[in-house]
Amino acid sequence: MYVPEDGGPELACDRIEPLYVRLILLPASGKAYIFKMVGDTACCSDEHVLDYGESWKGGPYSCTSGTEGMRCRRQDGHGFFASRKRLTVD
Repeated sequence: MYVPEDGGPELACDRIEPLYVRLILLPASGKAYIFKMVGDTACCSDEHVLDYGESWKGGPYSCTSGTEGMRCRRQDGHGFFASRKRLTVD
């Protein structure tokens, strides 16, 4: 979870393989975003990886990782799903 200068929080998740993409869920409302042209791919470590079956909660966000992929949601239900085969935002 990241707190930008103009307020926050903001949740960002990087999927490394098969193609590097970044999913971002902003604090207020609306769908998440998928960024396929990530300029700072060396920014992140594997320090905050959710293993299969693990969950995380912080601020208005929650994420759950499973063998099918990882789903993250904001309290209002908007969020994203990421797996090696599929990326979706809602």
